[in-house]
Amino acid sequence: MRVKTCYKNLKTSKFLDGRVKEEAEKISQIYGQKLNVNVIFKKKSSGKYETFLSLKDKKNQYHATNIHENLLIALNESFGKVKNQITKKRAKFKNKINKRNLNNAKHTGIFRLIKNEEQAQDSFYQELDLAS
Repeated sequence: MRVKTCYKNLKTSKFLDGRVKEEAEKISQIYGQKLNVNVIFKKKSSGKYETFLSLKDKKNQYHATNIHENLLIALNESFGKVKNQITKKRAKFKNKINKRNLNNAKHTGIFRLIKNEEQAQDSFYQELDLAS
């Protein structure tokens, strides 16, 4: 994992570097791949702080920006946004069903079983209606 921090209109801070490394390690444990983490801290003329966070691996890139009066809150919210992006992408990948798999005999067999169960339940309820 490679972590790079950049400060614009701010003094460098070992504390912020440590926070970035901690959060990046948490994400890399969840994500399970080598990540390149780039963070830019910037102080705006209005007195607010802006954080720009970029995570990259071999295939994917995740970006988040946040503006807040407190630099730590802006950093934590940026990492939260990236975590949400990662979890959404992983859930989307897990739940994806390829159209070509629907033609597979195993999948069509499962769909037939489900259809047969529904028909059996319907006929059972019709018999109960006739009996009463």
